Amino acid sequence: MSLATIRTAIVDTLRASLPAPVKVDAHGGRFDGGELKRVSMHPPGVYVAVLGFEQMGQTDSYQLTLAAYLITSDKPGSDRGEEALLLANTLQAAVKGNDWGHDQAEGVPERISGRNLYGASIDRHGIAMWALSWRQRFELFDDEDPGQALNDFITYHGEIDVDDTQDGEPAVVDTVELPQE
Repeated sequence: MSLATIRTAIVDTLRASLPAPVKVDAHGGRFDGGELKRVSMHPPGVYVAVLGFEQMGQTDSYQLTLAAYLITSDKPGSDRGEEALLLANTLQAAVKGNDWGHDQAEGVPERISGRNLYGASIDRHGIAMWALSWRQRFELFDDEDPGQALNDFITYHGEIDVDDTQDGEPAVVDTVELPQE
């Protein structure tokens, strides 16, 4: 089982567990200002990330650090902070005791922790944000070669917004085709 397979299983399970209209997607990791601006356009949402892993002895057993970031906004009759608390409760209940439908899960989530990420920059976006993190052991890479799953790196495309006070359009756009042998 690969890290991507585990993250996909968590996303799929949470999608089925959380009420509409909560959007659940995979995410690459922690949020920065630009990413926060992008996801704040589509609340409520839950974004699942693998933050790290540690091998347990000389085995295929790994302790993963996982996180689900939740974002809410104001809605009639309830403010974003209240909505975030309600969603954090629902998310915690969905994570607790879950093996995500895989035999390679060597236990259930442990050390489940929730953090309110309130701050002026988040508040300016008109959202509330929490991070729910946990640790869970999985057997990794026993039936997959992660190197086999990588595609050739052929094209790099980058867009850079160097001034977040402008209209959100990238100031620099570049595409590079890499030579292949």
